[in-house]
Amino acid sequence: MNKVIIITGGSRGIGAATARLAAQRGYAVCCSYLRDLEAANGVVNEIMQTGGTALAIQADVKHLIQLARYSMFRAGDNYLKVQTVQYVQIVQAV
Repeated sequence: MNKVIIITGGSRGIGAATARLAAQRGYAVCCSYLRDLEAANGVVNEIMQTGGTALAIQADVKHLIQLARYSMFRAGDNYLKVQTVQYVQIVQAV
């Protein structure tokens, strides 16, 4: 099974650092961002240039309904090759 991590606010600061570290440790990374697509793509590109797998999804995680509306789970399923139930367990654990 692939190790996958969802990082909210993964485009800047601690979130971006966490995304990079998780990728170095073998995780496929799904970064959510609210406004800064350029920064999110920068983190994703850095991860991919070092052989990692990453995806940026725009979503306001304060509203869990938006996660489904913005297809964060479905995009992760298709791109990162995991099952949605794994994401739900991560969200519920927080």
